[in-house]
Amino acid sequence: MNILFLHRLWPSFGGGETVTKCLASELIKRGHSVYVLYFKEKRNMSDSVNVDDKVIQNLIPGVSFDENSSEFFVNQKEAKYVSQFLINYVKEKNIDIIINQWWPVEYHKDIQIKTKAKIIKCLHMDPDTRKVLTNIKGIKGSLIRALEPLYRIVERKKHLYSCDKYVANVDKLVFLAPSYQDFYVSHTKVKDVKFRTSFVYNPVVYSFKASKEDLINKKKEIIVVGRLLEKHKQVSRILEAWNSIDDVRRDDWKLRIVGDGPDRLFYENIVSSQNIKDVSFEGFQNPLPFYKNASILLMSSAYEGWPMSIIEAMQNGVAVVAMNTFKSASDIIKNGENGILTSSDIHEFSKAIQKLMINTELRRKLALNGIYSCSQYSVEKVVDRWINLFESLYGNEK
Repeated sequence: MNILFLHRLWPSFGGGETVTKCLASELIKRGHSVYVLYFKEKRNMSDSVNVDDKVIQNLIPGVSFDENSSEFFVNQKEAKYVSQFLINYVKEKNIDIIINQWWPVEYHKDIQIKTKAKIIKCLHMDPDTRKVLTNIKGIKGSLIRALEPLYRIVERKKHLYSCDKYVANVDKLVFLAPSYQDFYVSHTKVKDVKFRTSFVYNPVVYSFKASKEDLINKKKEIIVVGRLLEKHKQVSRILEAWNSIDDVRRDDWKLRIVGDGPDRLFYENIVSSQNIKDVSFEGFQNPLPFYKNASILLMSSAYEGWPMSIIEAMQNGVAVVAMNTFKSASDIIKNGENGILTSSDIHEFSKAIQKLMINTELRRKLALNGIYSCSQYSVEKVVDRWINLFESLYGNEK
C-alpha cells in the first residue's frame, strides 16, 4: 500500500512526529511505501528517532499557523489551496491510505469524493480535554473561574463537535486509547459511531528495554520530560510539590527538567524567586541519557493524548508518578503495580514522590513491572493493528 501521513511540522516537534517516524520505518520493512506532507520544516539535532531514508517527504509552501498553539485558525483561501494540492498529490502518487495526524478537517475536504484513498484521522488528545483555568488573567480569567462548571460544559461540547466533524469527513476516527473512544461513543449523537471509530496505541520509540540489572545503576534523579507549556504540562505544580519536600528528605536527589518551550522563563523565575533547590533546566535534548540515569519520572499534565514520556520512561526502567488528570493515565498505569497515580492535590502528589524516594524496593518493583507492561506497545504489535484497520477499510478491494 501507499500510505500518506499529514503533519503541520516535520520532522521534529513532538510525540506525533516521533510516532510517525517509528510507524513509517516498520511499514517500509513490511513492503509499504510511506509519504509525508507537511506545512513547515522543523529540525532538532537531538532527535531520538531519525526519518527512514525511504520516506518520501514533501513540503506544502505558504500555509500559515501558530506552531505554539494546538488551535488552528482556518484560512479558507489556504484551505482550498491545500485541499486541491492534496487531491492532486494523492492522484499522482496513487495513495491508498491517508493518516491525518495534525491537519484541520477543512484542509482535506472532498478527498473522499475526488479520490479513491481512504482517510483516517488520528486524534492525539482527550476528546474531553480539560484546559488549565488558573493561568487565564484579568477579567476574562475571573469570569471563567466563577463560571467553571458552565465553561466545562461548553468546552466539552466544542471538542465533541470537533470529533463529529471529523467523523463526517473521514473513513475512520482513531483515538489513542480505549477510554477515549468509549467517552466519545457514549457522548456523541452521531449514529453508528462505534463502527466509524477505533483506537490504536502509540508505539514505544526505542528498540530495546531496560534490564533488571540496569535498575541497580540508577541515580538519585527525578525527571520531567516534555514541552514547557503551563496550560498543558502544569510543571509549576511539580515545582510546588518538589519545594514542599524538606532538605533532609530530599537528601542527594535532583530534579531535572528536560525540554523547552514558551514558559521556560516562567518556571525559571519560580525556581529563583522561591529559592527552590536542586532543580536544573536541561533544555531540549535527546531524553534517552536522562531516562537511563533517572529513577523517577513525574507528570502533572492537565491533558494528554498518549503521553510518550511515560511509555519511554517505563521502557527505560524509570518509575512513574503521575496525576490522574487525563483518561489515558489509567490506561497505561495500574496504580501501585507499574506506577503511581495520584489526584491533582499537591500534598498527595508530593507524598507519592517522597514514598518512592525513600523506598528503593518499591521503586524497583514499579520500574520492573513498567518494563514488562511496555511489551504491548511494541511497534510490531501497533503496526499489526494499523494494518488490520487498513484492510478493514478496503475489505476485499486490495
